[in-house]
Amino acid sequence: METLFNLGEILHSVSQAIDLASREIARHQQRTAYIALAICRQSELPVEGRRELYIASLLHDIGAITISEKIALHRQEELYPERHCIKGELLLNRCPFFTMPAKIVRNHHRDNCDWREEGLLKNCAQILYLSDSVELSINRSVNNILQQKNRIIKEIKQKTGSIFDENIAAAFFKIAEKESFWLEMMSPQLENYLLKINPLKNEFINLEDLEIYSKFFRDLIDFKSPFTAAHSAGVSVSAELIGELVNLDPVQIKKIKIAGNVHDLGKLIIDDNILMKNAPLSANEEFLMRAHPFHTYQILSLINGMDDISRIAGYHHERPSFSGYPFRLDMDSLELPVKIMIIADVLTAIIEERPYRKGMLKPEAFKIVNELVTDIDLSAVHNKTVIDNFEYLYDTVLATENAIKDFYENRLSVIN
Repeated sequence: METLFNLGEILHSVSQAIDLASREIARHQQRTAYIALAICRQSELPVEGRRELYIASLLHDIGAITISEKIALHRQEELYPERHCIKGELLLNRCPFFTMPAKIVRNHHRDNCDWREEGLLKNCAQILYLSDSVELSINRSVNNILQQKNRIIKEIKQKTGSIFDENIAAAFFKIAEKESFWLEMMSPQLENYLLKINPLKNEFINLEDLEIYSKFFRDLIDFKSPFTAAHSAGVSVSAELIGELVNLDPVQIKKIKIAGNVHDLGKLIIDDNILMKNAPLSANEEFLMRAHPFHTYQILSLINGMDDISRIAGYHHERPSFSGYPFRLDMDSLELPVKIMIIADVLTAIIEERPYRKGMLKPEAFKIVNELVTDIDLSAVHNKTVIDNFEYLYDTVLATENAIKDFYENRLSVIN
């Protein structure tokens, strides 16, 4: 029986991972989505509009690529907030399922007075803008949200007409009268509540669609740093090729491709200064970096049906004789797809350039991969297969990464 995955669970997990990057922005996107959904219900936005707006709300700040960019937005210190709207649209449009959310995100900082057209897009963008503004107005150092209620309502009223549509603002004022609205928004149980009521709760996708979504998540992970802008794409294609060479079945190959795309999902939580450091990491920074496979495993394992993918992705830094991290597993306990992921990650990493070292050329890279394959011991036949096809793997990884880097360097990074 085919495994299906709940889209709401998937998007919630990724949205939460993005917001876990800093306590200062924790739960921002989920709270924004909660506010937007409440306004939708009050304003009777069509169901299809609710779905697209909900997706946009959960991902509306993805155009702020780094943690520092997200914090600047949250502090309202970003001089050109439209920049993250443009980047957000560009990223969302890389996934064929996000056409309408991309348009909403592109317009979610557009003032009411700047709209000449009416309709669904304006309503969705305005609801997101207002919801985002309400969440940003919360003073997180004040424990009692009800103490802030009147101030926030007053701020929105002052902006109604010029910045916010009057009808949408009226819907917000109606729900804002209820203490329960504010208490639910700040509740530690908010995510569980949203999973029960969100427009995606009954929407399931298959493995084919999950692969498409995973490529979108891959971009969110890798584009955090120019040094790893194409890393996960290289790992995914390398793992896929090795899987094919050792005759994994098609479902396992699909899972390993997906795991390759999201194996570094935990890096969304790692500080920018560590990811972008122009030198080898200090001992303390290395300890912090070693947490990222655990975060990857935890984020994915909370999604129903993701057990295999969470193991393949989350165990990619395990090594023989319990010498890897963070689970200290031995090779005998690991399945073949996990071992393949370990090899794919090492192969990709050593041929990539870093600010403190050049990418390895084929002879040196071959030596390292040969030693790793021998230590991991896929099997005598599989070991020989990988080594015999090393040059093909090396060249394919480089070609794949160069294509992704072209988008990153010539389309995304040039937006100022």
